[in-house]
Amino acid sequence: MRHYLSVIVATLFVGFSAQLFEVHAQQTKSAPANQCDEHLKVHGLLSRAYTQCNFTFYSRGFTIQADDCTRKLGEKDSKQLLLQGTTAFDERVKQLGQPVLCAKILKDFPYTVRQ
Repeated sequence: MRHYLSVIVATLFVGFSAQLFEVHAQQTKSAPANQCDEHLKVHGLLSRAYTQCNFTFYSRGFTIQADDCTRKLGEKDSKQLLLQGTTAFDERVKQLGQPVLCAKILKDFPYTVRQ
């Protein structure tokens, strides 16, 4: 499963590390500090997707882990990382179109967001 999630990283977020989805796969565990950067970027992207794609579910475990990362990294750095994620969503909308991106996110993150 980790390999599958790493492939998603390569297609959705060029430049994001493959460790990102190891964090996602272990939602209920506390995220190590070195993985928090990537987790917060994805949280920013998925938070934007949640509102823009009209999703009805967003994993509480993923949010709790993002809150844990915010405590570890501090408010200022966390906001910067979240902004990178929301910007990544907006850029992908320009490339793919919102309906296509929303469908891709639903497919790639079935346990994190739902419609």
